[in-house]
Amino acid sequence: MLEVLVYNQLGEVVDKVSVSPERLGADESGEPRRALLKQAIVYYNSNKRQGTHRTKRRGEVEGST
Repeated sequence: MLEVLVYNQLGEVVDKVSVSPERLGADESGEPRRALLKQAIVYYNSNKRQGTHRTKRRGEVEGST
């Protein structure tokens, strides 16, 4: 089992969670695949974003023809 530390917003450790290596896509040696773990972190962080950005459309830009 892998021990994963859980932090609060102030950066303090508040808990430990045990995670089996198989749940992280471990290979035969029991080592988790780093690429898969990175994709999971990027996916998690992208879902935390608000998503209210947008760009101007053609009719909203001034001075263009």
